[in-house]
This record gives sequence, structure tokens and C-alpha cells, in this order.
Amino acid sequence: MGTQLEKIVDAIESQIEGKEAEIEDKQKEIDYFEPSDYIDHDQYDEMLDDCYPEVEYAGFTCEPSRALKELDPVAYRCGYADYCSTIELDMIPEYEELTEELEVLESELEDLESELEEAEEELEAARED
Repeated sequence: MGTQLEKIVDAIESQIEGKEAEIEDKQKEIDYFEPSDYIDHDQYDEMLDDCYPEVEYAGFTCEPSRALKELDPVAYRCGYADYCSTIELDMIPEYEELTEELEVLESELEDLESELEEAEEELEAARED
């Protein structure tokens, strides 16, 4: 009975190690999450167009976002980067999904740790008999 319980303990410990590695990988995904990969330029353009009046130059009128993009692409890219940095990460569905996945992994780890504790107690009790 003891060797079977030892195998169970070893298997659970191995599962815990795997789960910890999954958690570490998921945490890295969260830590290195780049909002600009998920925020569409259209959102930034819409914000610019809502905040600023139409631009007139050389007899033409256009949206402020288009004018900035065409007349000063560097300023446009810098503004886009700034805009992305102001967005709450929790408002980005892909980020929220990552954090939910992490929570599930952490819950699974807690379950495995409880299983391990129970198996170790059974093993200890078997050794005392």
C-alpha cells in the first residue's frame, strides 16, 4: 500500500511542477502584454476626430486623424503609443482572458496542493500501521 501511495504522491508532485510552469508562462504573457497589439488604430483615430475639429489645408478639409497621420506620421505614432498606454488593461478583452486563465491555473494548483497534502497524510498513516 505504501509504494502505491508513494507513486500517487510522486505523480501529484509532478503535476504541481507542471502547473507551476504553466502559471509562470501565463504570468510572463501578462507581464509582457502589449496593449498596442490589441488596440485598433481606428479607436485612436476616432478619439482624435472627436477631440479636434476638421483640419483645413490648401483648400481641402479632412479629419484631424488623417491630417496628423499624413502630415506628421512620427507625431501620430507617438500619440498612438501614448493613447495605448492610457487604456486600462482590464478593458482589453485579450488581457482579461489572460488574467482569467491565470486564476484558473492558480485554482488548479491549490487543488493539487490539497490533494498532495491528503496523499501525504495517507502515506504517513500507512507507514505508522
